[in-house]
Amino acid sequence: PSMRGHLGGAAAPGSALRELRALVSRPLVALSYLATAAVMMASFLIIPNISAYVQNNLGYPRDRLGLLYLAGGALSFVVMRTAGPLLDRLGAFRTSLAGAALLVGVLYAGFHSYVPGLPVIGVFVGFMTSTTICNISYSTLASKVPLPPERARFASIQSAVQHLSSALAAFLSARMLRELPDGRLDGMDGVAALAIAFTLAFCPLLLWIE
Repeated sequence: PSMRGHLGGAAAPGSALRELRALVSRPLVALSYLATAAVMMASFLIIPNISAYVQNNLGYPRDRLGLLYLAGGALSFVVMRTAGPLLDRLGAFRTSLAGAALLVGVLYAGFHSYVPGLPVIGVFVGFMTSTTICNISYSTLASKVPLPPERARFASIQSAVQHLSSALAAFLSARMLRELPDGRLDGMDGVAALAIAFTLAFCPLLLWIE
């Protein structure tokens, strides 16, 4: 009996690996992970650098930085409560279009080619709320992709994709940016352009999945 138990335990990893390959090889699952990577890359190209950017490039005072996060977090909470009914009524793709359109506008006007006089708090809050809408749209749709017996392994891989994508985005933005002698970040226009590209790729992926 001990030998049979040992052999059975040895076979289990191979079986789990086959099931994992079968899951990832399905086109719908692969598209879902691509959408996850796209939305995380779009966000985390900006997030690690947003504090330094608004202070050093846009001249926002450091002692009022907490106000930006308070306003962004509060409005994101409100958006989370209102996005649910929109998703139920319009679907993930249409809801994501609203978030992606706002995100592209904020990325362009706030980071790529800053519009003079545009309030910093508006840029920050717009970025936070638009990424929240995109995140809710894709996570809601992704929850419908796996079959019931696959949900745990699907979610585990999705979490790994999220972390890898955010780390890669942070690495890329760090490579693209450089600090000028006066403290300003040079290269944010290129980082924002790349974030816009990922945002534009995100919506068609959601359409195909839906």
